[in-house]
Amino acid sequence: MSIKYFKKFLDELREQGIEIENLKIYQVSESIRLFKLIQHGRE
Repeated sequence: MSIKYFKKFLDELREQGIEIENLKIYQVSESIRLFKLIQHGRE
């Protein structure tokens, strides 16, 4: 997974009102899993 795209993904989450700093570890893991699913869907 490209770090650049993941940072862009985190920026999109932040724009939606989700503060990354407030996420628990499992929520971050879910975000990464969701990101991978989204990336896989685009390929």
